[in-house]
Amino acid sequence: MPRVPNLFVPSEQLRPVQLPAFQGGPGVQPFIDTQSQQIEKLGAGMERLGEGAMTYAGTMRAVEKLQAQEAQRRAQEQARLQDRVDDAKLKQEDASFAEFASSLLRDPKTGYLPKQGQNALDSYQSTLDAFDKRSKEIEDSLQNDVQRTTWRNISTKRRTAFATDVDGHYSQEAKKADISATEAHIISNRNDAVLAQQSSDPNKQSRFSGFRQTIIDNAHHLSDLKGIADPDLRKNNVLEELDRLHFDVVNGLLHMDRPKDAKEYFDKIPDGDVSANMKSGLSNAVSKANARDDGIKLAVDAMKPLQGPQRAGSFADIAIQERSDRLQQFEDVKASFYKQISDGTLEPTTGMNAIRQVESMQEQEQRAYVLKAKIGRAHV
Repeated sequence: MPRVPNLFVPSEQLRPVQLPAFQGGPGVQPFIDTQSQQIEKLGAGMERLGEGAMTYAGTMRAVEKLQAQEAQRRAQEQARLQDRVDDAKLKQEDASFAEFASSLLRDPKTGYLPKQGQNALDSYQSTLDAFDKRSKEIEDSLQNDVQRTTWRNISTKRRTAFATDVDGHYSQEAKKADISATEAHIISNRNDAVLAQQSSDPNKQSRFSGFRQTIIDNAHHLSDLKGIADPDLRKNNVLEELDRLHFDVVNGLLHMDRPKDAKEYFDKIPDGDVSANMKSGLSNAVSKANARDDGIKLAVDAMKPLQGPQRAGSFADIAIQERSDRLQQFEDVKASFYKQISDGTLEPTTGMNAIRQVESMQEQEQRAYVLKAKIGRAHV
């Protein structure tokens, strides 16, 4: 049985078959083998077809590239247009918001910066809240995320500048309010100290010391608020407040006609607790008040009512006699005071106050005498 060669087995070799030569008849051309030419032409055609395919593929790639470039250009142009739209919208909103923020700060009637004192302190948070509320309203009204993101950046910068102005004014007004409150506290404690010295409370000195210390503490706090660091200036500020304290205490006692109490208080003022000028002024006031008081007492003691014998006669006659005796007593007392001043046994200021008091009493009795005489004539 013939064996079929296995073409897939490398060991099996195909043997070419030798064809007999073409035996053509007369006029018959021998067979021309064109297979190689056809194969060559086919290869060339395939090559051209491949070149054409490559050319087409290149053309398509070029077209696709141009299309992509055009799409990119249109996208970029659209983005530029959108950027201009976004920019115009944000500029419009920012201009409007800047006007709103400026009014919120500087409006003469409702703005924050013109407000003072407690009004400024109370309006601080509501002013910042109004800014934030308006900024959020604008953000919510924007059309896309790009606008909203850009707006948040713009608003943040404006918020920083706005808060700087608000915080600065708040700090300034808070300091003013603190200064005013501290000064009022000093005055309140000074008044309490004066009342303590005027009272009959056995613990008044302890109370007074507490008020005095509070005044000193507040004076130091005032120096802190005003930025005073120099020790001498701070000490001088404390001394000024103590001067006012001692003046009010002494003056209050003198107005209550208590010169002896005023002198007792003045004599107990510690060294260094009062300035030299204030000490000199208080000393003069206390001395004069006590001299006047001593003079009045001398005059009153000297001018005791007459206790003469019972006189007989008419009411008018008795009144005239008493008047004559009283006038003589006034003159005798004044002459006695003048002599004591001259002799140096009576301090001049006290003596002259006594004489002026005698003259005042003399004038008062003169008016009483006239009235008594009229009453006497009415009974005749």
